[in-house]
Amino acid sequence: MRIVLVTPTFFPSTYWGGPTTAMHSLCNAMAALPDLHLEVVTTDAAGTSLSETVAVSSFPVRFDAGYDVFYCRRRFLVSVSPQLLLTAWRRMRQAEVVHLSATYSFPTLPVLAMARALSKPLVWTPHGAMIPWKETRKAFLKSFWNRACRVLLDPRRSVIHVASEREASSARTVMGAVPIKVIAFGIDIPHVSRAERPRGHGLHLLFVGRLDPIKGLENLLKALTIESARSATLSICGTGDAGYAASLRKMATTLGVASRVRFEGHVDDARKEAQFAAADALVLPSHTENFGLVVAEALAHGVPVIASKGTPWSAVESEGCGLWVDNSPESLARAISALHSMDLASMGAMGRRWVGGRFSWPAIAAEMAATYEVLRKSDTV
Repeated sequence: MRIVLVTPTFFPSTYWGGPTTAMHSLCNAMAALPDLHLEVVTTDAAGTSLSETVAVSSFPVRFDAGYDVFYCRRRFLVSVSPQLLLTAWRRMRQAEVVHLSATYSFPTLPVLAMARALSKPLVWTPHGAMIPWKETRKAFLKSFWNRACRVLLDPRRSVIHVASEREASSARTVMGAVPIKVIAFGIDIPHVSRAERPRGHGLHLLFVGRLDPIKGLENLLKALTIESARSATLSICGTGDAGYAASLRKMATTLGVASRVRFEGHVDDARKEAQFAAADALVLPSHTENFGLVVAEALAHGVPVIASKGTPWSAVESEGCGLWVDNSPESLARAISALHSMDLASMGAMGRRWVGGRFSWPAIAAEMAATYEVLRKSDTV
């Protein structure tokens, strides 16, 4: 079965965070399946500047996992690439199933149109972009974009892949009768050993993700000013709009917590490992998330979590590896305080066992391949 994945960016471009990491790991796992031939068409974008590119020595690049990646030259913005369209058309003509990993980006509408013109079955992964949020930017343009997608998408030969039931509900509202398939993203379980940490110090908290208003970082900074959380320190890892990032730094200074907050910027794999090793707990205070891969990453490293109720991670409480709370400053501060009296090492160990069994990449890749196969054999899922 020949699969072509079209995505705006791809590993090793980790600037845009979770979606890139997730799709790279999914591709690695799918490439190990028998009778599945995978190709990836993407751009060479490695950051917002046109000078930030993935260094490639061939076209395509052969990945060690056993699939080819076509890095096309990005000409404008994040993913505007005429070469990508031409390459996608050529590779899609030979494919049996097309997988689109993008929503509000350059490849989306052209790939939807090409899949329909070529009568190719399509799996579309929107990465939570359809989940509504009261402060959604460019709401009118996104509404117009969504209508264009509904026109181009063939509901008889398409499936929308989502990572949670919450995202599925939003996708049904936005896209109507197109079939939905819920397949969570997986996680690689690293070989780490976390020693018992001294309990006399304040907790060291970690945030990893895009610096964006949807992540609720303002509430986390405010939580650090509340008495029960005043001994905690925080590392913020990630990048985003420069103006917004500056506003967070200014807010930390205004609130008087700048001495306890470190802005680490973008962290590659090695630096991320070091951040997990140094953290007592990860905090994801998002207003909304379709999945929140970083929660699974933290648990895989034995790091307990505080996840907001805007994320689909309620199970961290029943599994004994974290807290699921409102993302108000007061609730976050109470959760930080509560962790002081908890056995963090035991929580981390339980988290590792849980995600290792629940989010296995081989099982998830097999489920995705089964979705491809059903699409390939039938006009309707």
